[in-house]
Amino acid sequence: MHPRAKNFSPEADQDQNDVCDYYELQLQMQHYANTLLDDTLKLGNWLYDANSEPFYLSTMNVLAGELHLIQASDGAEIKSPESAAFFNSNSTPTYAEDNFFISKPESYAADITGWTELGDFDRLRFHLGIPDAIRKTSPALVTEQNHPLSTSGSAYMFDSTSMSYLTAKIVVVQPNSGTTLTFDFFDYIPIELPYLVTVQDGVNIPIRLRLDYLTLFNGISFSNDSSTVVKDKIRQNFLTAFSTY
Repeated sequence: MHPRAKNFSPEADQDQNDVCDYYELQLQMQHYANTLLDDTLKLGNWLYDANSEPFYLSTMNVLAGELHLIQASDGAEIKSPESAAFFNSNSTPTYAEDNFFISKPESYAADITGWTELGDFDRLRFHLGIPDAIRKTSPALVTEQNHPLSTSGSAYMFDSTSMSYLTAKIVVVQPNSGTTLTFDFFDYIPIELPYLVTVQDGVNIPIRLRLDYLTLFNGISFSNDSSTVVKDKIRQNFLTAFSTY
């Protein structure tokens, strides 16, 4: 029955939001490092840390969600109409807004969620990580194929030790020494960015995000900094490493 649904029917007489097929917020992700060919980072590309020592990423997965657009006229924060049930080990459901996505190099586009609101927007907000209410729900009970929180997602982001979803998993390799460093993050990090977009009827909405890896690893020496210090620096750098384009 929703007039913004692709499958809207004027003859529909039951309000069933779960069968509406909406136009999508479509992520267009840039993995950026201006020292590399085409400014684009791929797994295995060498970067250099604060001590001028080379390193490369063998894994770089970031789980995010709750992406909202902010209306230019009054600053109202608009959410997606799509929600889903997520289940704990006792099969008890918790309902949450369903607009999660996983950012990883060499993956440049994904549908995030359906969208119904028209008009002009000038900012976007999202979170790295997921809300506490569903952080410990079971990925095995997410039945949608390739859902970011499922076992069939593009990256498996559930940590079996803590029985909790990861925010990010970063694996760094130092080729000179052969050292491999793994950093797991469970933080819940708010991001707000300027983003001018006009949503018109009958079209998908591009969300153009850039992750700058030189900013993300700014000030870090993998040889001299402890694991705790490296994680603290990355955690702070996440706040400024994202931009829109």
